[in-house]
Amino acid sequence: MAFNLTMMAHGVRAYIDITTTEAASSAIKIYPEAVIIYTIDIEPGQSFSKVFSLKDEVTAAIAKARIKYNFPIKNLSIRFDNNPLPTLEVDTPPGFKALPSKLISEPFTSIIGTSYSIMGRELFRFDLNKHHQTLVAAMSGHGKSVLLRRIANGLMSSTLPSTLSLYVIDLKNDDLVFTADRSHTKMFAYDENGAEAIIERLTLEKEERRASGVWNKRKVLMIDELAELPKRFDEPVASLMKLGRSMGFNVIAATQHPTAKQIGEQIARSFTHRFVGRVESSNAARWASGIEGSGAELLQKPGSFLYCFGGDATRLQVFSD
Repeated sequence: MAFNLTMMAHGVRAYIDITTTEAASSAIKIYPEAVIIYTIDIEPGQSFSKVFSLKDEVTAAIAKARIKYNFPIKNLSIRFDNNPLPTLEVDTPPGFKALPSKLISEPFTSIIGTSYSIMGRELFRFDLNKHHQTLVAAMSGHGKSVLLRRIANGLMSSTLPSTLSLYVIDLKNDDLVFTADRSHTKMFAYDENGAEAIIERLTLEKEERRASGVWNKRKVLMIDELAELPKRFDEPVASLMKLGRSMGFNVIAATQHPTAKQIGEQIARSFTHRFVGRVESSNAARWASGIEGSGAELLQKPGSFLYCFGGDATRLQVFSD
């Protein structure tokens, strides 16, 4: 096997146990539509960092093996993880998944994809009662807009307009335009003036709810291309995020540029949950995920994301529209 041979060639005492059919079945989980996950056994005294340092060599060995058996290598990427177990994730082509029909979602939730681990796969539900302030980050062409639309469509399908309102800022006037004439959408903006009106309206509502201590309708601010939002909105949006959990406000914001310099210091610190696809560098991956060495910059396949919360990263494949 490519991984085991690479480790042996470099004197690293780590391996994937394929000595028997039973061992291989336990160590390898194959999800053809998304990813293959291998559990790595590391011998005592051997550091995981040494295994990780051979990422390029392992990638090359896997690519060589795939070519030998006429398997595609376009967009091949691998990712190491060490929480809770040392694992190797290898992408399977081609990207995205078709949305299964007749899925039933509870109010305030949206079924957005499938999550994967060495323990198995399960549908992933985005939940406004759980995912309070959410960042969606990925480079162009890697699924950011698809995920944002999937969240919006799912929420509007599962929840009545009488209990959920959307306030949408789409500064490209592109990916979220479809929400403009939907009954859930109370305000839609595509320029700075419109964005200011939305933020002022929600700030006023926040103060009214804080004063009364009463609210009966959840309100969601959706922002596409957060990095394009003028920095003067950093403080009011961050304030909405910090107080929103107890007042029925959620912020869902998407960007290609997830560093604090690009999206604002206060906003960057206020996200509670993060969905991170491929980003441009390890530094951007650290800012986006909040996890050192998350490997988000290695995700090649469109629709592949890491769901990041509490220092953990879970592999996710997003449904297409």
